[in-house]
Amino acid sequence: MELLKSWVNQTLPPSCRPVEDFEGDLCNGYIFGQLLEEHGLLPPGAPLLDSEAPRDKVTNLTTVQQSLLDLGVKFNSKIANELMTETKGTAVNMCYQLKLGLENAKSGGGKAVTRRGKQEPVLLGSTLKATRPMLTTHERMQAEHFEGLVKQQVQDPKQLAQALSLSKFTEHMIAQQQHDEELDELRAKQYTAMVAQRRQLELAKLHEGKRLMDEWQADGYAKHGVNVRRRKDDEKAKLRFELTKRTKAASLNAKTQQFHTLDMQQGVDDFEATLRRLQSDGDAGGDEDVGEATMRVEVGAAEHLMKLEAMLPSAKAMDAESKQYLGRLRTKRLEEEAARKEREMRRRKVMLEQDAAQAQLEERRREELVLTKLARQSAEERNIGEQLWVARKEKDAMRHNRELRDQQLAEASRAAELARRAHDRALG
Repeated sequence: MELLKSWVNQTLPPSCRPVEDFEGDLCNGYIFGQLLEEHGLLPPGAPLLDSEAPRDKVTNLTTVQQSLLDLGVKFNSKIANELMTETKGTAVNMCYQLKLGLENAKSGGGKAVTRRGKQEPVLLGSTLKATRPMLTTHERMQAEHFEGLVKQQVQDPKQLAQALSLSKFTEHMIAQQQHDEELDELRAKQYTAMVAQRRQLELAKLHEGKRLMDEWQADGYAKHGVNVRRRKDDEKAKLRFELTKRTKAASLNAKTQQFHTLDMQQGVDDFEATLRRLQSDGDAGGDEDVGEATMRVEVGAAEHLMKLEAMLPSAKAMDAESKQYLGRLRTKRLEEEAARKEREMRRRKVMLEQDAAQAQLEERRREELVLTKLARQSAEERNIGEQLWVARKEKDAMRHNRELRDQQLAEASRAAELARRAHDRALG
């Protein structure tokens, strides 16, 4: 790039300013015109102006267009627009193509032409078109088309003035947009904070309900344990009572049997004493009296034994009584088990009812939250709809103003074109 810059500065005339920055110094086309004029490729008195005005840029680029195309430099309205907008690399590429085109024209092998004021031949005679007295129809139409495209793409001073006059409104619009964005961000933060707060409240309610449910369930389990221990203690007490009762009954039966045994032994002793007394009395009563007395004694003992046996309960009665007692115990246990199951069912039913009520409360709370959210969204949608309506109205007004301005500019350009053509015809 430094070599290319050195070649450009050496080729330019001393009266022309040197090139320091390709994009900034070559954007108006004046340097290209000076290079072409140094090589005799522009007619004398070509309208070249070193100015940054859009009209002067268009004039310079239109003047050098055909000469650049003759040297093989790729140049059209798009490249001209990039050159005027100082697109990076465009000016360097054009300078490089121009240098190659000039070198190819010098080394083409044809007859060289020497210009007045030049020590060496500049270009070949075949490439020199200094005067160009008459342009063909195609070249003229091509030049007019190029000039029209460049004028369309170049920045209009009226548009710049209009942009400057509308700058305060544009700044107000930008400030309003920033203010709206800040408000939207603030609303989003407030909504996020509100959602987080509601979530914390819901979590606190949920934890509190769970804690109360755990306490109520723990209380129920504790009461159930107390009831079970109490029932077991009652069963043990009843068993101890029955055992004590049976023990007392057994001891009473044993005492009664012992008493009857003693009574029987005393009766036998009395009977033996009576027999001895009767034997000691001699034969006073004879054998018949002794036999009769013995029979009476035996009858009295048998009756006494029968009375004792009648007083004692039979084995079948005792078995029936024990079975009846065991049946009463079993029936009581079954009743207690049924009562316990019924209490469990009632407790489970109460818990299910409480869970259903809690679920209904949660569902109602969620419905309220959804309704609130929908109402807020509908309000926001209405606000957005109003803003969109206002924006559409403003856009329609801006489009109408732009169409009116474009129409006025088109009429002005048409009038200028007609005046230019009339002037050309007058000169022709």
